[in-house]
Amino acid sequence: MAWGKPTPRGVLGDNDENKRKEGDDENVMKSSVVSLIEKNDPTVRAITIFRGRNFTGARETTAVGLALEKNQFVKEFYSSGHEMTRETAEILGRSFSKMKSSLESICVGDERFGGGGGRGNNDDGGQKDDDADGDEDAFEVFLSYAKELDGLRKWDLENKGLTKKSLGKLSDAFQSEKFIRLEELILNRNESLSDRSRSSDDTSATTTNKAPTAMERLFQSGAIRQRVKMLEISDISLGEASISALAEELKGKCSLEVFKFTNGRLECFRLKELDDDDGVEEKKNESETDDTAADESEKKEKDKKKKEERDKATTAMMNELGEGFVNNKSLKRVTLDGTKVGAYELLKGISRAKRTNKSEKSNVVEISLANCALNDDNSKTNAVVGFLLSDFAESVEIVNLNGNALGDWKVAQLAGAIQGGFCQNMLEIDIGGNDLSDATILKRLLFGKTKIKRLSCFENVNLLKSKENVGKLFEDAETLSAGSSPCEYLDVGACGMELEELTLFAESIRKHKSAFVNLKTLVLGGNPGACALGDAFENELKLLKESMSSLDIAWKANDSGDIDKFK
Repeated sequence: MAWGKPTPRGVLGDNDENKRKEGDDENVMKSSVVSLIEKNDPTVRAITIFRGRNFTGARETTAVGLALEKNQFVKEFYSSGHEMTRETAEILGRSFSKMKSSLESICVGDERFGGGGGRGNNDDGGQKDDDADGDEDAFEVFLSYAKELDGLRKWDLENKGLTKKSLGKLSDAFQSEKFIRLEELILNRNESLSDRSRSSDDTSATTTNKAPTAMERLFQSGAIRQRVKMLEISDISLGEASISALAEELKGKCSLEVFKFTNGRLECFRLKELDDDDGVEEKKNESETDDTAADESEKKEKDKKKKEERDKATTAMMNELGEGFVNNKSLKRVTLDGTKVGAYELLKGISRAKRTNKSEKSNVVEISLANCALNDDNSKTNAVVGFLLSDFAESVEIVNLNGNALGDWKVAQLAGAIQGGFCQNMLEIDIGGNDLSDATILKRLLFGKTKIKRLSCFENVNLLKSKENVGKLFEDAETLSAGSSPCEYLDVGACGMELEELTLFAESIRKHKSAFVNLKTLVLGGNPGACALGDAFENELKLLKESMSSLDIAWKANDSGDIDKFK
Protein backbone atom coordinates (compact mmCIF):
# COMPACT_ATOMS: atom_id res chain seq x y z
CA MET A 1 0.00 0.00 0.00
CA ALA A 2 2.74 2.42 0.96
CA TRP A 3 4.11 4.08 -2.15
CA GLY A 4 5.84 6.77 -0.11
CA LYS A 5 7.02 8.52 -3.27
CA PRO A 6 5.64 12.08 -3.33
CA THR A 7 3.02 13.19 -5.82
CA PRO A 8 4.66 14.55 -9.00
CA ARG A 9 4.61 18.32 -9.41
CA GLY A 10 1.93 19.61 -11.73
CA VAL A 11 -0.43 16.66 -11.31
CA LEU A 12 -3.98 17.98 -11.09
CA GLY A 13 -6.36 16.91 -8.36
CA ASP A 14 -9.94 17.66 -7.43
CA ASN A 15 -9.03 20.96 -5.78
CA ASP A 16 -5.98 21.92 -7.84
CA GLU A 17 -4.93 25.51 -7.31
CA ASN A 18 -4.88 26.12 -11.06
CA LYS A 19 -8.65 25.60 -11.13
CA ARG A 20 -9.35 28.25 -8.51
CA LYS A 21 -10.12 31.86 -9.12
CA GLU A 22 -8.67 34.46 -6.85
CA GLY A 23 -11.06 35.38 -4.02
CA ASP A 24 -13.22 32.35 -4.75
CA ASP A 25 -12.15 30.29 -1.74
CA GLU A 26 -15.69 29.71 -0.49
CA ASN A 27 -16.89 28.29 -3.79
CA VAL A 28 -14.16 25.69 -4.34
CA MET A 29 -15.62 22.51 -5.78
CA LYS A 30 -15.91 19.94 -2.99
CA SER A 31 -13.58 16.99 -3.59
CA SER A 32 -15.06 13.59 -4.38
CA VAL A 33 -13.19 12.13 -1.38
CA VAL A 34 -14.86 14.57 1.02
CA SER A 35 -18.24 13.90 -0.57
CA LEU A 36 -17.74 10.18 -0.16
CA ILE A 37 -16.82 10.50 3.52
CA GLU A 38 -19.74 12.84 4.20
CA LYS A 39 -22.22 10.26 2.89
CA ASN A 40 -21.53 8.27 6.07
CA ASP A 41 -22.09 5.09 4.07
CA PRO A 42 -21.87 1.99 6.33
CA THR A 43 -20.39 -0.03 3.43
CA VAL A 44 -17.41 2.35 3.06
CA ARG A 45 -14.89 1.29 5.69
CA ALA A 46 -11.65 2.40 3.99
CA ILE A 47 -10.67 5.74 2.44
CA THR A 48 -7.72 5.93 0.03
CA ILE A 49 -6.45 9.22 -1.41
CA PHE A 50 -4.27 8.14 -4.30
CA ARG A 51 -1.23 10.00 -5.58
CA GLY A 52 -2.44 12.53 -8.12
CA ARG A 53 -5.23 13.80 -5.89
CA ASN A 54 -4.57 17.15 -4.28
CA PHE A 55 -4.03 16.51 -0.58
CA THR A 56 -1.11 18.68 0.42
CA GLY A 57 -2.51 21.95 1.71
CA ALA A 58 -4.17 22.92 4.99
CA ARG A 59 -7.53 23.55 3.31
CA GLU A 60 -7.78 20.10 1.71
CA THR A 61 -6.57 18.39 4.87
CA THR A 62 -9.05 20.31 7.02
CA ALA A 63 -11.95 19.42 4.71
CA VAL A 64 -11.10 15.72 4.82
CA GLY A 65 -10.46 15.85 8.58
CA LEU A 66 -13.78 17.49 9.39
CA ALA A 67 -15.63 14.96 7.26
CA LEU A 68 -13.85 12.08 9.02
CA GLU A 69 -14.80 13.44 12.45
CA LYS A 70 -18.48 13.13 11.58
CA ASN A 71 -18.19 9.71 9.90
CA GLN A 72 -19.22 6.70 11.96
CA PHE A 73 -17.99 3.88 9.74
CA VAL A 74 -14.49 4.60 8.33
CA LYS A 75 -11.95 2.25 9.92
CA GLU A 76 -8.97 2.67 7.57
CA PHE A 77 -7.33 5.77 6.10
CA TYR A 78 -4.57 5.79 3.47
CA SER A 79 -2.95 8.86 1.92
CA SER A 80 0.51 7.49 1.21
CA GLY A 81 2.64 9.54 -1.18
CA HIS A 82 1.23 12.90 -0.06
CA GLU A 83 3.58 15.33 1.66
CA MET A 84 2.78 16.33 5.22
CA THR A 85 3.99 19.49 6.92
CA ARG A 86 3.79 20.27 10.63
CA GLU A 87 0.56 22.16 9.95
CA THR A 88 -1.19 19.38 8.00
CA ALA A 89 0.12 16.76 10.45
CA GLU A 90 -1.49 18.75 13.27
CA ILE A 91 -4.80 19.06 11.40
CA LEU A 92 -5.03 15.38 10.43
CA GLY A 93 -3.80 14.18 13.82
CA ARG A 94 -6.39 16.29 15.63
CA SER A 95 -9.16 14.86 13.45
CA PHE A 96 -7.92 11.30 14.00
CA SER A 97 -7.98 11.90 17.76
CA LYS A 98 -11.72 12.46 17.50
CA MET A 99 -11.98 9.01 15.86
CA LYS A 100 -9.95 7.66 18.76
CA SER A 101 -11.65 4.31 19.22
CA SER A 102 -12.89 3.66 15.68
CA LEU A 103 -9.81 4.20 13.46
CA GLU A 104 -7.94 0.90 13.06
CA SER A 105 -5.43 1.27 10.22
CA ILE A 106 -3.45 4.24 8.84
CA CYS A 107 -0.80 4.99 6.24
CA VAL A 108 0.01 8.67 5.69
CA GLY A 109 2.91 10.81 4.46
CA ASP A 110 5.56 10.44 1.78
CA GLU A 111 9.24 9.48 1.76
CA ARG A 112 10.11 12.68 3.65
CA PHE A 113 7.58 12.16 6.43
CA GLY A 114 10.05 10.65 8.91
CA GLY A 115 12.59 13.42 8.50
CA GLY A 116 14.81 11.77 5.90
CA GLY A 117 14.71 10.94 2.19
CA GLY A 118 14.59 14.18 0.27
CA ARG A 119 14.18 17.82 1.10
CA GLY A 120 12.77 17.25 4.58
CA ASN A 121 9.38 18.12 6.02
CA ASN A 122 9.88 21.61 7.38
CA ASP A 123 7.29 24.05 6.18
CA ASP A 124 9.96 25.99 4.32
CA GLY A 125 11.20 22.85 2.57
CA GLY A 126 14.60 22.86 4.27
CA GLN A 127 16.47 19.74 5.29
CA LYS A 128 16.56 19.09 9.00
CA ASP A 129 19.44 17.29 10.68
CA ASP A 130 18.48 13.86 11.98
CA ASP A 131 19.68 14.41 15.52
CA ALA A 132 19.09 18.16 15.73
CA ASP A 133 17.11 19.50 18.66
CA GLY A 134 14.43 22.15 18.33
CA ASP A 135 10.89 22.27 16.98
CA GLU A 136 8.97 19.06 16.35
CA ASP A 137 8.85 17.92 12.74
CA ALA A 138 5.71 16.63 10.99
CA PHE A 139 6.26 13.04 12.12
CA GLU A 140 6.61 14.00 15.79
CA VAL A 141 3.53 16.20 15.61
CA PHE A 142 1.47 13.40 14.04
CA LEU A 143 2.92 10.81 16.43
CA SER A 144 1.71 12.80 19.42
CA TYR A 145 -1.86 12.09 18.27
CA ALA A 146 -1.38 8.62 16.75
CA LYS A 147 0.01 7.12 19.95
CA GLU A 148 -3.25 7.94 21.78
CA LEU A 149 -5.54 6.18 19.29
CA ASP A 150 -7.15 3.42 21.34
CA GLY A 151 -8.45 1.51 18.33
CA LEU A 152 -5.33 1.66 16.14
CA ARG A 153 -4.26 -1.85 15.14
CA LYS A 154 -2.06 -1.25 12.09
CA TRP A 155 0.39 1.54 11.15
CA ASP A 156 2.05 1.26 7.75
CA LEU A 157 5.29 3.30 7.69
CA GLU A 158 6.81 1.79 4.57
CA ASN A 159 9.13 4.14 2.67
CA LYS A 160 8.42 7.09 4.96
CA GLY A 161 12.01 8.26 5.39
CA LEU A 162 12.22 7.19 9.03
CA THR A 163 15.50 8.09 10.72
CA LYS A 164 17.16 7.12 13.97
CA LYS A 165 15.56 10.17 15.57
CA SER A 166 12.00 9.54 14.34
CA LEU A 167 12.12 5.83 15.15
CA GLY A 168 13.50 6.81 18.55
CA LYS A 169 10.40 8.93 19.18
CA LEU A 170 8.23 5.98 18.14
CA SER A 171 10.20 3.72 20.49
CA ASP A 172 9.72 6.21 23.34
CA ALA A 173 5.96 6.01 22.79
CA PHE A 174 6.05 2.22 23.04
CA GLN A 175 8.18 2.45 26.18
CA SER A 176 5.59 4.79 27.69
CA GLU A 177 3.00 2.05 27.05
CA LYS A 178 1.19 3.89 24.25
CA PHE A 179 -0.30 2.16 21.19
CA ILE A 180 -2.24 -0.13 23.50
CA ARG A 181 -3.85 -2.13 20.65
CA LEU A 182 -1.30 -1.79 17.83
CA GLU A 183 -0.76 -5.26 16.34
CA GLU A 184 0.85 -4.60 12.95
CA LEU A 185 3.86 -2.34 12.37
CA ILE A 186 5.35 -2.03 8.88
CA LEU A 187 8.81 -0.44 8.61
CA ASN A 188 9.86 -1.64 5.14
CA ARG A 189 12.22 0.41 2.95
CA ASN A 190 13.46 2.89 5.55
CA GLU A 191 17.15 2.48 4.79
CA SER A 192 18.29 5.03 7.39
CA LEU A 193 17.27 2.60 10.13
CA SER A 194 20.08 0.29 9.09
CA ASP A 195 22.82 -0.22 11.65
CA ARG A 196 25.40 0.63 9.01
CA SER A 197 23.58 3.56 7.38
CA ARG A 198 25.43 6.32 9.19
CA SER A 199 27.75 9.21 8.50
CA SER A 200 31.46 8.44 8.51
CA ASP A 201 31.95 9.98 11.92
CA ASP A 202 29.08 8.03 13.52
CA THR A 203 30.51 4.82 14.92
CA SER A 204 27.50 3.72 16.93
CA ALA A 205 27.18 0.60 14.78
CA THR A 206 30.48 -0.73 16.08
CA THR A 207 31.03 -2.81 19.16
CA THR A 208 33.12 -0.10 20.81
CA ASN A 209 30.36 2.49 21.02
CA LYS A 210 27.45 1.84 23.40
CA ALA A 211 25.00 4.31 21.86
CA PRO A 212 21.90 2.27 20.93
CA THR A 213 21.10 1.75 17.27
CA ALA A 214 17.68 2.68 15.88
CA MET A 215 16.38 -0.90 15.79
CA GLU A 216 18.00 -1.78 19.12
CA ARG A 217 15.96 1.00 20.70
CA LEU A 218 12.77 -0.26 19.13
CA PHE A 219 13.32 -3.83 20.30
CA GLN A 220 14.16 -2.65 23.83
CA SER A 221 11.08 -0.43 23.99
CA GLY A 222 8.68 -3.31 24.57
CA ALA A 223 7.05 -2.90 21.15
CA ILE A 224 7.05 -6.65 20.52
CA ARG A 225 6.34 -7.43 24.16
CA GLN A 226 2.62 -8.14 24.63
CA ARG A 227 1.62 -5.75 21.83
CA VAL A 228 2.83 -5.92 18.21
CA LYS A 229 2.01 -9.28 16.63
CA MET A 230 3.27 -8.61 13.10
CA LEU A 231 6.52 -6.76 12.33
CA GLU A 232 7.75 -6.15 8.79
CA ILE A 233 11.26 -4.83 8.12
CA SER A 234 13.08 -4.72 4.79
CA ASP A 235 16.15 -3.30 3.07
CA ILE A 236 18.16 -2.65 6.21
CA SER A 237 21.15 -4.17 7.98
CA LEU A 238 21.05 -5.41 11.58
CA GLY A 239 24.31 -5.67 13.52
CA GLU A 240 25.28 -7.20 16.85
CA ALA A 241 23.53 -4.66 19.09
CA SER A 242 20.17 -4.83 17.30
CA ILE A 243 20.34 -8.61 16.93
CA SER A 244 21.14 -9.04 20.63
CA ALA A 245 18.17 -6.85 21.60
CA LEU A 246 15.87 -8.82 19.26
CA ALA A 247 17.11 -12.14 20.67
CA GLU A 248 16.41 -10.97 24.22
CA GLU A 249 12.85 -9.96 23.34
CA LEU A 250 12.16 -13.22 21.52
CA LYS A 251 13.11 -15.19 24.63
CA GLY A 252 10.88 -13.11 26.91
CA LYS A 253 7.17 -12.35 26.97
CA CYS A 254 7.07 -11.78 23.24
CA SER A 255 3.82 -11.12 21.39
CA LEU A 256 5.28 -11.41 17.89
CA GLU A 257 3.49 -13.96 15.69
CA VAL A 258 4.73 -12.87 12.25
CA PHE A 259 8.30 -11.67 11.66
CA LYS A 260 9.20 -10.55 8.13
CA PHE A 261 12.79 -9.49 7.50
CA THR A 262 13.24 -9.24 3.73
CA ASN A 263 16.03 -8.07 1.41
CA GLY A 264 18.09 -7.26 4.46
CA ARG A 265 21.43 -8.19 5.98
CA LEU A 266 22.29 -9.83 9.30
CA GLU A 267 25.86 -8.69 9.78
CA CYS A 268 28.54 -8.98 12.37
CA PHE A 269 30.13 -5.55 12.42
CA ARG A 270 33.17 -7.04 14.09
CA LEU A 271 33.99 -8.28 10.59
CA LYS A 272 33.93 -4.74 9.25
CA GLU A 273 36.25 -3.54 11.99
CA LEU A 274 38.73 -6.28 11.15
CA ASP A 275 38.57 -5.36 7.46
CA ASP A 276 39.23 -1.73 8.36
CA ASP A 277 42.27 -2.86 10.34
CA ASP A 278 43.49 -4.75 7.28
CA GLY A 279 43.18 -1.60 5.19
CA VAL A 280 45.29 0.40 7.64
CA GLU A 281 47.90 -2.34 7.71
CA GLU A 282 48.06 -2.50 3.91
CA LYS A 283 48.63 1.24 3.61
CA LYS A 284 51.37 1.01 6.23
CA ASN A 285 53.13 -1.73 4.28
CA GLU A 286 52.93 -0.04 0.89
CA SER A 287 56.26 1.66 1.49
CA GLU A 288 57.84 -1.51 2.88
CA THR A 289 58.63 -3.94 0.07
CA ASP A 290 60.53 -6.63 1.96
CA ASP A 291 58.86 -9.71 0.45
CA THR A 292 60.72 -12.30 2.45
CA ALA A 293 59.32 -15.76 3.05
CA ALA A 294 59.10 -14.97 6.77
CA ASP A 295 56.93 -11.92 6.10
CA GLU A 296 54.64 -13.93 3.83
CA SER A 297 54.27 -16.62 6.45
CA GLU A 298 53.53 -14.03 9.13
CA LYS A 299 50.85 -12.44 6.93
CA LYS A 300 49.18 -15.81 6.31
CA GLU A 301 49.17 -16.53 10.02
CA LYS A 302 47.64 -13.13 10.78
CA ASP A 303 44.94 -13.63 8.11
CA LYS A 304 44.16 -17.04 9.56
CA LYS A 305 43.73 -15.61 13.06
CA LYS A 306 41.51 -12.81 11.77
CA LYS A 307 39.33 -15.31 9.92
CA GLU A 308 39.01 -17.37 13.09
CA GLU A 309 38.03 -14.25 15.00
CA ARG A 310 35.47 -13.31 12.35
CA ASP A 311 33.95 -16.79 12.39
CA LYS A 312 33.87 -16.85 16.18
CA ALA A 313 32.13 -13.46 16.39
CA THR A 314 29.56 -14.41 13.75
CA THR A 315 28.87 -17.77 15.38
CA ALA A 316 28.36 -16.16 18.81
CA MET A 317 25.96 -13.58 17.35
CA MET A 318 23.91 -16.15 15.43
CA ASN A 319 23.87 -18.56 18.35
CA GLU A 320 22.33 -15.84 20.49
CA LEU A 321 19.67 -15.04 17.89
CA GLY A 322 19.09 -18.75 17.28
CA GLU A 323 18.40 -19.26 20.99
CA GLY A 324 15.94 -16.40 20.85
CA PHE A 325 13.97 -18.05 18.03
CA VAL A 326 14.08 -21.54 19.53
CA ASN A 327 12.87 -20.37 22.95
CA ASN A 328 10.13 -18.15 21.56
CA LYS A 329 6.55 -19.20 22.31
CA SER A 330 4.57 -16.83 20.08
CA LEU A 331 6.05 -16.93 16.56
CA LYS A 332 3.98 -18.61 13.85
CA ARG A 333 5.48 -17.27 10.61
CA VAL A 334 9.06 -16.26 9.80
CA THR A 335 10.05 -14.73 6.45
CA LEU A 336 13.67 -14.05 5.49
CA ASP A 337 13.19 -13.70 1.72
CA GLY A 338 16.07 -11.96 -0.07
CA THR A 339 18.30 -11.96 3.02
CA LYS A 340 21.45 -13.05 1.23
CA VAL A 341 23.82 -12.05 4.05
CA GLY A 342 23.28 -13.85 7.34
CA ALA A 343 20.35 -16.13 6.49
CA TYR A 344 22.21 -19.41 6.40
CA GLU A 345 24.33 -18.46 9.43
CA LEU A 346 21.07 -17.87 11.32
CA LEU A 347 19.78 -21.29 10.24
CA LYS A 348 22.93 -22.81 11.71
CA GLY A 349 22.40 -20.85 14.92
CA ILE A 350 18.83 -22.12 15.19
CA SER A 351 19.97 -25.70 14.49
CA ARG A 352 22.53 -25.51 17.31
CA ALA A 353 20.23 -23.87 19.85
CA LYS A 354 18.55 -25.84 22.63
CA ARG A 355 15.21 -25.20 24.24
CA THR A 356 15.41 -24.01 27.85
CA ASN A 357 12.11 -25.71 28.66
CA LYS A 358 12.10 -29.00 26.78
CA SER A 359 8.43 -29.62 27.49
CA GLU A 360 7.43 -26.62 25.35
CA LYS A 361 6.78 -27.00 21.65
CA SER A 362 7.41 -24.62 18.77
CA ASN A 363 4.36 -22.91 17.23
CA VAL A 364 6.00 -21.92 13.93
CA VAL A 365 3.93 -23.11 10.97
CA GLU A 366 5.61 -21.26 8.07
CA ILE A 367 9.19 -20.43 7.14
CA SER A 368 10.14 -18.64 3.92
CA LEU A 369 13.74 -18.58 2.69
CA ALA A 370 13.20 -17.52 -0.92
CA ASN A 371 16.13 -15.90 -2.75
CA CYS A 372 18.53 -16.26 0.19
CA ALA A 373 21.57 -17.26 -1.92
CA LEU A 374 21.45 -20.81 -0.57
CA ASN A 375 23.40 -23.08 -2.88
CA ASP A 376 24.97 -26.52 -3.01
CA ASP A 377 27.89 -25.43 -0.88
CA ASN A 378 28.07 -28.14 1.77
CA SER A 379 27.85 -25.83 4.80
CA LYS A 380 24.90 -23.88 3.40
CA THR A 381 22.80 -26.87 2.41
CA ASN A 382 23.66 -28.63 5.66
CA ALA A 383 22.31 -25.54 7.45
CA VAL A 384 19.02 -25.76 5.53
CA VAL A 385 18.49 -29.46 6.17
CA GLY A 386 19.70 -29.15 9.76
CA PHE A 387 17.29 -26.30 10.36
CA LEU A 388 14.31 -28.23 8.98
CA LEU A 389 15.19 -31.14 11.27
CA SER A 390 15.61 -28.93 14.35
CA ASP A 391 13.22 -28.62 17.28
CA PHE A 392 12.27 -25.13 16.09
CA ALA A 393 10.96 -26.43 12.75
CA GLU A 394 9.18 -29.54 14.03
CA SER A 395 5.78 -27.84 13.76
CA VAL A 396 6.43 -26.21 10.35
CA GLU A 397 3.76 -26.87 7.74
CA ILE A 398 4.85 -24.50 4.94
CA VAL A 399 8.41 -24.17 3.59
CA ASN A 400 9.51 -21.83 0.79
CA LEU A 401 12.99 -22.40 -0.70
CA ASN A 402 12.22 -20.80 -4.06
CA GLY A 403 14.85 -18.91 -6.03
CA ASN A 404 17.98 -20.36 -4.47
CA ALA A 405 20.57 -22.61 -6.13
CA LEU A 406 20.01 -25.84 -4.22
CA GLY A 407 21.06 -28.98 -6.06
CA ASP A 408 20.03 -32.62 -5.98
CA TRP A 409 22.08 -34.11 -3.20
CA LYS A 410 20.90 -31.94 -0.30
CA VAL A 411 17.26 -31.73 -1.39
CA ALA A 412 17.51 -35.51 -1.66
CA GLN A 413 18.65 -35.52 1.98
CA LEU A 414 15.56 -33.55 2.93
CA ALA A 415 13.35 -35.96 0.98
CA GLY A 416 15.13 -38.85 2.73
CA ALA A 417 14.52 -37.27 6.12
CA ILE A 418 10.81 -37.03 5.32
CA GLN A 419 10.79 -40.71 4.36
CA GLY A 420 12.58 -41.39 7.63
CA GLY A 421 9.75 -39.90 9.64
CA PHE A 422 10.96 -36.32 10.10
CA CYS A 423 9.13 -33.13 9.03
CA GLN A 424 5.81 -34.95 9.31
CA ASN A 425 3.88 -31.71 9.76
CA MET A 426 5.07 -30.36 6.42
CA LEU A 427 2.10 -29.81 4.09
CA GLU A 428 3.54 -27.38 1.52
CA ILE A 429 7.01 -26.95 0.05
CA ASP A 430 8.23 -24.71 -2.77
CA ILE A 431 11.55 -25.80 -4.27
CA GLY A 432 11.06 -23.87 -7.50
CA GLY A 433 13.84 -21.88 -9.13
CA ASN A 434 16.65 -24.16 -7.91
CA ASP A 435 19.06 -26.53 -9.73
CA LEU A 436 17.26 -29.86 -9.42
CA SER A 437 17.73 -32.50 -12.12
CA ASP A 438 16.91 -35.80 -10.38
CA ALA A 439 13.25 -36.76 -10.79
CA THR A 440 13.49 -39.39 -8.04
CA ILE A 441 13.57 -36.51 -5.54
CA LEU A 442 10.16 -35.44 -6.82
CA LYS A 443 8.91 -39.00 -6.35
CA ARG A 444 10.16 -39.15 -2.75
CA LEU A 445 8.35 -35.92 -1.94
CA LEU A 446 5.10 -37.23 -3.50
CA PHE A 447 4.90 -40.79 -2.16
CA GLY A 448 5.68 -42.81 0.94
CA LYS A 449 5.92 -41.22 4.37
CA THR A 450 4.94 -37.75 3.27
CA LYS A 451 1.96 -35.51 3.99
CA ILE A 452 2.82 -32.84 1.43
CA LYS A 453 -0.35 -31.51 -0.21
CA ARG A 454 1.18 -28.68 -2.21
CA LEU A 455 4.46 -29.15 -4.10
CA SER A 456 5.95 -26.55 -6.42
CA CYS A 457 8.99 -27.31 -8.61
CA PHE A 458 8.48 -24.48 -11.10
CA GLU A 459 11.58 -23.42 -13.08
CA ASN A 460 13.86 -26.32 -12.27
CA VAL A 461 14.70 -26.37 -15.96
CA ASN A 462 16.48 -29.75 -16.00
CA LEU A 463 14.19 -31.70 -13.68
CA LEU A 464 11.99 -33.29 -16.39
CA LYS A 465 13.98 -32.33 -19.46
CA SER A 466 14.16 -35.86 -20.90
CA LYS A 467 11.77 -38.77 -21.30
CA GLU A 468 14.16 -40.73 -19.09
CA ASN A 469 13.66 -38.23 -16.24
CA VAL A 470 9.88 -38.29 -16.67
CA GLY A 471 10.01 -42.09 -16.66
CA LYS A 472 11.87 -42.14 -13.33
CA LEU A 473 8.90 -40.52 -11.64
CA PHE A 474 6.59 -43.36 -12.66
CA GLU A 475 8.93 -46.35 -13.07
CA ASP A 476 8.22 -48.11 -9.74
CA ALA A 477 4.69 -49.45 -10.25
CA GLU A 478 4.65 -51.14 -6.83
CA THR A 479 5.36 -47.88 -5.03
CA LEU A 480 2.68 -46.08 -7.03
CA SER A 481 0.08 -48.74 -6.38
CA ALA A 482 0.93 -49.11 -2.66
CA GLY A 483 -0.90 -45.91 -1.75
CA SER A 484 -2.06 -42.64 -3.22
CA SER A 485 -0.06 -39.44 -2.94
CA PRO A 486 -1.54 -36.83 -0.58
CA CYS A 487 -0.57 -34.13 -3.08
CA GLU A 488 -3.44 -31.86 -4.16
CA TYR A 489 -1.42 -29.21 -6.05
CA LEU A 490 1.58 -30.13 -8.22
CA ASP A 491 3.52 -27.49 -10.15
CA VAL A 492 5.97 -28.89 -12.72
CA GLY A 493 5.88 -25.81 -14.91
CA ALA A 494 9.11 -24.71 -16.63
CA CYS A 495 10.78 -28.02 -15.82
CA GLY A 496 12.18 -28.47 -19.34
CA MET A 497 9.49 -30.68 -20.89
CA GLU A 498 9.14 -30.58 -24.68
CA LEU A 499 6.06 -32.01 -26.43
CA GLU A 500 7.20 -35.63 -26.10
CA GLU A 501 7.91 -35.27 -22.38
CA LEU A 502 4.63 -33.43 -21.76
CA THR A 503 2.71 -36.16 -23.58
CA LEU A 504 4.45 -38.89 -21.61
CA PHE A 505 3.85 -37.04 -18.33
CA ALA A 506 0.11 -36.61 -18.99
CA GLU A 507 -0.20 -40.23 -20.13
CA SER A 508 1.62 -41.49 -17.02
CA ILE A 509 -0.60 -39.49 -14.67
CA ARG A 510 -3.65 -40.99 -16.39
CA LYS A 511 -2.35 -44.55 -16.24
CA HIS A 512 -1.50 -44.19 -12.55
CA LYS A 513 -4.52 -42.12 -11.61
CA SER A 514 -5.12 -44.25 -8.52
CA ALA A 515 -1.86 -42.85 -7.14
CA PHE A 516 -3.06 -39.28 -7.78
CA VAL A 517 -6.66 -39.46 -6.55
CA ASN A 518 -6.11 -36.36 -4.37
CA LEU A 519 -4.63 -34.24 -7.17
CA LYS A 520 -6.83 -31.23 -7.94
CA THR A 521 -4.42 -28.90 -9.78
CA LEU A 522 -1.58 -29.76 -12.16
CA VAL A 523 0.54 -26.86 -13.46
CA LEU A 524 2.30 -27.49 -16.79
CA GLY A 525 2.77 -23.94 -18.06
CA GLY A 526 6.22 -22.55 -18.82
CA ASN A 527 7.52 -25.78 -20.34
CA PRO A 528 8.95 -25.36 -23.86
CA GLY A 529 6.45 -27.78 -25.34
CA ALA A 530 3.48 -25.94 -23.85
CA CYS A 531 3.78 -23.23 -26.52
CA ALA A 532 3.16 -25.55 -29.43
CA LEU A 533 0.47 -28.02 -28.46
CA GLY A 534 0.77 -31.09 -30.69
CA ASP A 535 -2.05 -33.47 -31.62
CA ALA A 536 -0.69 -36.26 -29.43
CA PHE A 537 -0.39 -34.02 -26.39
CA GLU A 538 -3.78 -32.39 -26.90
CA ASN A 539 -5.38 -35.83 -27.24
CA GLU A 540 -3.62 -37.04 -24.09
CA LEU A 541 -4.82 -33.97 -22.15
CA LYS A 542 -8.36 -34.71 -23.31
CA LEU A 543 -8.10 -38.31 -22.12
CA LEU A 544 -6.59 -37.15 -18.80
CA LYS A 545 -9.44 -34.74 -18.14
CA GLU A 546 -12.02 -37.39 -19.01
CA SER A 547 -10.32 -39.86 -16.71
CA MET A 548 -9.86 -37.35 -13.84
CA SER A 549 -12.83 -35.00 -14.16
CA SER A 550 -11.99 -33.00 -11.02
CA LEU A 551 -8.43 -32.23 -12.16
CA ASP A 552 -7.64 -28.67 -13.27
CA ILE A 553 -4.80 -28.33 -15.80
CA ALA A 554 -3.25 -24.93 -15.09
CA TRP A 555 -1.07 -22.70 -17.25
CA LYS A 556 1.07 -19.70 -16.40
CA ALA A 557 1.83 -16.33 -17.99
CA ASN A 558 5.27 -17.64 -18.98
CA ASP A 559 3.61 -19.51 -21.87
CA SER A 560 3.41 -16.31 -23.90
CA GLY A 561 6.82 -15.03 -22.84
CA ASP A 562 10.43 -15.86 -23.61
CA ILE A 563 10.51 -19.65 -23.55
CA ASP A 564 14.20 -19.80 -24.45
CA LYS A 565 15.13 -19.36 -20.78
CA PHE A 566 13.36 -22.63 -19.98
CA LYS A 567 15.11 -24.72 -22.67
